[in-house]
Amino acid sequence: IVRAYWLAVKKCEPGEVYNISSGKSISIEKILKMLLEMSEVDIEVVKDAERMRPSDVEVLEGDSTKFRELTGWEP
Repeated sequence: IVRAYWLAVKKCEPGEVYNISSGKSISIEKILKMLLEMSEVDIEVVKDAERMRPSDVEVLEGDSTKFRELTGWEP
């Protein structure tokens, strides 16, 4: 990631938008489970359907094609 940021500073056009991502999606639920497994604290997680918004999505996946083609970077 540090190399990607360095390449962004050196090669990217100011004001343009570039995604720096692995291209692999992972759900928030899976990340939460991993963090809870590392934690020494027992935490109960409860989903509250009322807090969910229609625009919420289960999984987001970044597309770094534009950045990779410009810089040659690979995750």
